[in-house]
Amino acid sequence: VALPVYGVVAFIDFNWNKKFSTSIGYSRIEITNSDGQDSLAFKVGNYAVANLMYYPAANVMAGVELQWGNRENYLNNAFKSDIFKVQFSFKYNFSKLFTW
Repeated sequence: VALPVYGVVAFIDFNWNKKFSTSIGYSRIEITNSDGQDSLAFKVGNYAVANLMYYPAANVMAGVELQWGNRENYLNNAFKSDIFKVQFSFKYNFSKLFTW
């Protein structure tokens, strides 16, 4: 039997200036579980993220991002978990064109 699912996603990107940008977002999924499911069946998940990106030179990006997520299973006390994470990123774009 297919279970009803509700989901929402919202993100916004903002360019402060040529050197800095920010993304902020949130997503949620919620399943209406059936009585026949195990207590460990997935029920609710949430995810949020916010970052600050820096572009010091052409083709270079560095940034820091804070992430949060949580999960809740079908029966309230069966399983719940929260996670917080800080991520640092660096990117350099390069290309080389080979011709004959």
